Amino acid sequence: MSDLLFVDDNPDILEANRSYFEDQGFHATACISGEAAALLLQTHSFDCIVLDVMMPGMDGYEVCKFIREKTSTPVIFLSCLDQPDDKVRGLMLGGDAYMVKPYDLRELHAQVVACVRRKEKEAAPAPDFFIDRERRIVRLHEHSAILSKKEMALLCLLLSRPDKTLSKESLCAALWPGEAADENRLQSLVRNLRRKTDFACSHIGRITSVYGQGYRLDAGEGEGD
Repeated sequence: MSDLLFVDDNPDILEANRSYFEDQGFHATACISGEAAALLLQTHSFDCIVLDVMMPGMDGYEVCKFIREKTSTPVIFLSCLDQPDDKVRGLMLGGDAYMVKPYDLRELHAQVVACVRRKEKEAAPAPDFFIDRERRIVRLHEHSAILSKKEMALLCLLLSRPDKTLSKESLCAALWPGEAADENRLQSLVRNLRRKTDFACSHIGRITSVYGQGYRLDAGEGEGD
């Protein structure tokens, strides 16, 4: 039985989520505030955390930062904020998914199941391949690559949305916040990341250019810039 933590300042949403997921066979814990969640996380671990963004006091983004300092537990954001910048911010902070309220509980269930499966897969022994996000290392067998901070940030963004096209504008905004979008700089970063991680594309996936849109991480052969 997977242990889930739901954090939301709306008690009705908390109860609806808790009740639904317990009916689906999960063990669900609810916290009414970010502060309560942070306190609980000092002594308890979970398989997935479903986190509201807009809460008084310690908001969801702050809770996610707290979580990422301690663990890689999957985090799913729930929020009324529906702009691309809001979603990108959540993913850049370490979120694994971002859903906009109101949402379908069946879709949330699917996201939770996917996150729990990924966590279980990552926990399984895999000595031949790993990504060390803190040290910015990608390793497969005897091959390894050290990435720059921007290259690792880009890789994490793409890994967070596999098989989804991320626009050039959203990637530039996430990688260079507050600066004008520079597609040439992004193109150069993508080229360098491809070159460094080509040896591991069978495990990571391949970065594909989507003409006129942006970039996608998938298992197919990537086209040139």
